[in-house]
Amino acid sequence: MSFRDDVVYGYPNARIKSMKSRLMGAEETMKLLSAGSFTDLVSMLERTDLAGELTGLSIVHSGPDLVDRAIGMNLARVYSKVIRVAPAETLPVVNAFTGRWDVYNIKTILLGKHLGYGQKAIEARLVPAGRLDARVLLVVNAQESVDEAVFHLGGTEYGEALIKVYKAYKKSGDISVLTSELERHHYRMLGNSARGGGDWARIRSLIEFEIDAKNIITLMRHVYAGKEAFSLEESLIDGGRLGVQRLMKMREYDISRIVSAVKSRVDLTEPFKEYEKDTFIVHFETALERMLYVKGMRAFTLSTLSVGSIVGFLYLKEAEAGNVRKIVRGMEFGVPRDRVAETLVV
Repeated sequence: MSFRDDVVYGYPNARIKSMKSRLMGAEETMKLLSAGSFTDLVSMLERTDLAGELTGLSIVHSGPDLVDRAIGMNLARVYSKVIRVAPAETLPVVNAFTGRWDVYNIKTILLGKHLGYGQKAIEARLVPAGRLDARVLLVVNAQESVDEAVFHLGGTEYGEALIKVYKAYKKSGDISVLTSELERHHYRMLGNSARGGGDWARIRSLIEFEIDAKNIITLMRHVYAGKEAFSLEESLIDGGRLGVQRLMKMREYDISRIVSAVKSRVDLTEPFKEYEKDTFIVHFETALERMLYVKGMRAFTLSTLSVGSIVGFLYLKEAEAGNVRKIVRGMEFGVPRDRVAETLVV
């Protein structure tokens, strides 16, 4: 730790630690599963950092819609705080990280239009925590078709990314051509923002692991759903340590062989035992999410007065939001509590 780091990161680090103290712990998260109704769930969440958002939104919203919107507003508020206190040298990676919610929102809109969902149904699932102005999202969502939505993203970095693959989408009619390009754009921006040695190397390691995790799940879903379900090559993301070409060579493997092939990078032996019981890919997805959570926690705790503590916190905050959203979806669709509990990242 240098005198410079003490000066540059001292105050931001104190603020980030304060924000982390308000994250829900494992016990608090698991208690949410005991909620017998959405009213009970909201009552429990009102004792968390979501209290302000829930109170304000409850005037016009209720049930899952209320909680979803509160999560989005809470993320936006917390991210804004992080951006305000973060040292200038960390803003590129912080902004790139929050951009994942732009990608999530645009994917939600495009998929919704593709599947024929109405504007209100799509809007209820948006999370206004990214860099795009919420008004831009509303305009894009107001369009009648995927084509019009893409057109109205013109002038944004996401519109530029989509235009590159638009002809391929029109030729194939496969919406994953567009959504996968959004993912690739996000991780290119995220990777480019984390340059340099020292603690930046720890951040790159986090990003590379996340890319590998997403690619492994994509590969497994491709094998599980059948090779004609979607284009694997167009869905994989560059930037991970496993490499796209190496993963492409595994497309003829079964799940067991994939687990063996990636073991040098990540050990999925335990989730494979659960997979053998019911053949649910979600066991691998949850295991990888938990591994990423642990890496985020490690980055936070090991990176005193540095960018690692900031990015580590962002991963932890995202995991918290993901857990609440899983509980909400479970209640909404009647998923057994024990099944939801298996997917939580705590």
